[in-house]
Amino acid sequence: MDNIDQTGQNQNMPNKVAASGEVKIGAWKGGWLLAKASWSTLKLDKELVLFPVISAISAVVVLAIVGIIAFFAIMLLGFDQKTAGEIPKVWEYVFGFFVYLAMYITTSFFSASIISSALYRFKGGDPTIKYGLSEARKHFGSLFKFSLLASTVGMVLQIIQEKGGIFGKIFSFIGDIAWGMMSLFVIPVIVSSDKPIGPFEALRESVNVFKKVWSKNYVGGLAMGLVFLMAFLLWMVVSAGIIVASMVISPALLFVTAPIAVISLILIISVSSALSSIFQAALYYYAQTGESPVHFEKELLHAAFKPKKGSFV
Repeated sequence: MDNIDQTGQNQNMPNKVAASGEVKIGAWKGGWLLAKASWSTLKLDKELVLFPVISAISAVVVLAIVGIIAFFAIMLLGFDQKTAGEIPKVWEYVFGFFVYLAMYITTSFFSASIISSALYRFKGGDPTIKYGLSEARKHFGSLFKFSLLASTVGMVLQIIQEKGGIFGKIFSFIGDIAWGMMSLFVIPVIVSSDKPIGPFEALRESVNVFKKVWSKNYVGGLAMGLVFLMAFLLWMVVSAGIIVASMVISPALLFVTAPIAVISLILIISVSSALSSIFQAALYYYAQTGESPVHFEKELLHAAFKPKKGSFV
C-alpha cells in the first residue's frame, strides 16, 4: 500500500513518469478508475457537490436576467411581437455574445470554486464552501477577462459554423476541440496565481502545462465522459420505466415520481460536474508537481492524455 504524506502525495511513486509507466488500459476501465479516484476525493469534501447545483441555479437566474434585458432592448429598438423576426442578424449575435458571456462567467466562477478547493485538499488542507467561494471571488477579475475571451471565441466559431457551409462546420468542430485543449488548464492556472493574470497569459500557461507532461499528443479526456454517459443513459431507462409504471398504476403518482426523476438528474449532472473539475485539478497538480494526488495513480493520470498505441482511448 502506498504511503501517503500530509500533502496527499504517493511517496512510493517516482518523481518522473518513466516510459514504462505508460500503462495499457481500456477506455471504459480508465474512465471508471479516474471517476472512482475523483469520487474518493469528493467524499472527503461532500459539500463540493453543492457548487454545480448553485452554478445551475445561478445560470438559470442569469439567463432570465439576460432574457429580460434582451426583451426590453428589442422593444427599445422599435420591434414588437409581429416584427421580432425581422431583427438584424448583427443584433442576434450581440445578444448571443452576452448569453455566452453570462454562462461562461457563471460556470467559470463555480468551477474555480471546486478546483481551488480540490487543489487545497491535494496540498493537505480541509476546504469548505466558504473557502471555495472566497478563492473564486479573489480571482473574479481574471475569470471575467477570460470569460470575455472565451465568449468571443465561441461566438466567432458559431458565426463560422453558420456562414461557412460544410467547411465552416468542419472548421468550427476542429476549432472547438483545439480551444478545449488550449484552455483545459486555464482555470487551475488562474486560481493558482498569486496575482491577477490576463486571459492570454492564462491561456499560454495552460498550453505550457499541457505540453509539459502530455506533449502534443492529445488523445482526449473522453474516458470519464463514458462513465457519465452511462449514468445518464441508466437514468433515462429507469426514469422512463418509473414514469410509465406510474401512469399505468395511477397518474397521480406522477406528482411524486416526476420530481424525483428531475431531482435525480440534477444530482447526476452536479456530481458529474464536480468529478470532472476534481479530475482537472488532479491533472494540473500532477503536471505542476510531478506527484499524484491522493487516490490518483500517477501512471493513470499520465495515460489519460498520452497513452501508448492502442491503449486507453
